[in-house]
Amino acid sequence: MINPSMNSQMHNAALQTAIQTAFLTDPMAALQALNSLDRAMGAGQPLPGGQGPQQAGDGQPIQGGQAPGQAGNGQPVQGGQGPQQVDGPQDVQGPNNDPRSSGVDTEHAPGWDDFNPDASPTPVPAPQQGLSGPPAGKGLSKDPEGFPKGSVRTAGGYTIVPEGKTNWSIYAPGQKLSEKPHTRIWGDPHVTEKDGTRWDFTRSSDFALPDGTRIHCKTSSETGQSISTGLTIANGADKVNVTGVDGKPQTGKITHDGYEWRAQHLASKKNLETFRLGGDKEKVQWFKEKNGENLGLITKAHKVGDSYEQITDQNQKYWVGDQMRPAVGTRPWGNQFRAELTDLLSQQVLPPSIASLFGNFMHANHRVVEQEMDRLAQGLPIGGLANEFNSWEQVQDFIVGLGDHMLEQQGMNDRLAGERAALLAS
Repeated sequence: MINPSMNSQMHNAALQTAIQTAFLTDPMAALQALNSLDRAMGAGQPLPGGQGPQQAGDGQPIQGGQAPGQAGNGQPVQGGQGPQQVDGPQDVQGPNNDPRSSGVDTEHAPGWDDFNPDASPTPVPAPQQGLSGPPAGKGLSKDPEGFPKGSVRTAGGYTIVPEGKTNWSIYAPGQKLSEKPHTRIWGDPHVTEKDGTRWDFTRSSDFALPDGTRIHCKTSSETGQSISTGLTIANGADKVNVTGVDGKPQTGKITHDGYEWRAQHLASKKNLETFRLGGDKEKVQWFKEKNGENLGLITKAHKVGDSYEQITDQNQKYWVGDQMRPAVGTRPWGNQFRAELTDLLSQQVLPPSIASLFGNFMHANHRVVEQEMDRLAQGLPIGGLANEFNSWEQVQDFIVGLGDHMLEQQGMNDRLAGERAALLAS
């Protein structure tokens, strides 16, 4: 069970329970519900675990009561924390299942009433002005100014520097190379924090940053003496691999499979240890997690057998300063939102086969919103055919391929039905 103190926005226990039940009983409905919830948040609705009731789906407030919630197709999600109705589209409306991309008037499109300003007491932007979800943007960039070639800058301003000879460092937002790194990992492997705290680890582990970045550190051995050999870094839709950390590091090409990687990565490694960064720019605090559970603040480490184990203070609650995380409503914040939701479901709920589909879903939503924001930045309208097609030839190609798309969709539905039956039978 996730400790809600880890992140009150993303690790809300009520959301976890509702989503978990929904995915185990009706995965397709759960994806639709998440899509609708995603869109509502992008339209200015408060996050789960916020300070007041939010509106979703049919406009009924989520009060946090004891009645079961509603998701996707309107079936109750048992064990939910409050009455809620989140509706998603029931038919393929166009590319990305988005009725706006087919030229449909979304104000009257079935299943999208959550984007009708009159459907909720809480005003939201008109459909042609709203986005398809939380903001989205570039996750990673290479070779930031002032840092060595091969360094990686995240959307939230963190810089990861592969130094080589087993060493790599993490610089906090705004830090320069001339400053002492916020955290440095070196040797077999030792972790030295800026404030002087030191600890160690042995097994391949993840480092999670407050902007949603996940760094997988591959070590040379899962027992005994080991060293860092490689890194996989993901933020938003972007991912990059760094090889040769134990010698001469090589930073690869940035690819766009970040959500897919982290979903598969976490769903297939249920006992993976994660070190989550908290604190602020002066007080460095790394918390240990396993399967999404907060095991406390890391204070030091000791040898257990031939491997290092961290000693934690379980009385210390996770916290992170505002300067260490993206501002709400920005593109890096939107990346963080999707990344942490992907992590939550992949660790707690989804088997690898369904996790892969969910990673694809998150990537598709990220891509659509990023395109919408780019168009808005250029003063161009969003929605309709202009947002999805550059020519009528492309429209014709889409219509011709729609039959194949529907057959593929049916095949996916059949696979999901088989997965659901296997889950319920286990």
